[in-house]
Amino acid sequence: MSFSTHLEENRNRMNRLLDIETNFDVVCRTASAGGRDLCIYFVDGFTKDEVLLKILQIWQNLKESDMPADARGFSEKYVPYGEVELLTEESDAAVQILSGISCVFIDGYGACLAIDCRTYPARSVSEPEKDKVMRGSRDGFVETLIFNTALIRRRIRAVAACDLPVAFYNPRSTKREALLEYAVAVFRETDPALPVAVV
Repeated sequence: MSFSTHLEENRNRMNRLLDIETNFDVVCRTASAGGRDLCIYFVDGFTKDEVLLKILQIWQNLKESDMPADARGFSEKYVPYGEVELLTEESDAAVQILSGISCVFIDGYGACLAIDCRTYPARSVSEPEKDKVMRGSRDGFVETLIFNTALIRRRIRAVAACDLPVAFYNPRSTKREALLEYAVAVFRETDPALPVAVV
């Protein structure tokens, strides 16, 4: 169902959909911007508080005359953050909120701003305890895919610079071709004449 331009109607529908009364970690906070009421939905512990705080501080200083006519204009002018998307369907907003994206509803706008200011709880990358006697890399994987991806990319670049034959095993069933494509690109960039085969 599409969003209304009335904040109260959107908030009531989202509260029912997300079961805010009994859901302990989905939070709805209210504030204002340019004389208009707004509400923000986010998952507690999954959002960078300092990013939301800075954005809200900017919005609290807005005057009524500063408010653009639509949500797109507002996002382009007053959301100083890279990853912002406009959503018009409540089912899309619910999926984004439960994925850790913060969704902002502003009275008078028929769309919500989905701001990706997630934080990922994880251990730091460090030497595994059980592998202290092994030679080679002292890095260990953690639970967060983003940190692991950065670690793998660094290792791929290091190997490509050594001029050694390399084989990567990436089963199609995992549906994770991004790192394999990255590895091929790094090796081709290092030496365009280098034979690279993807089997």
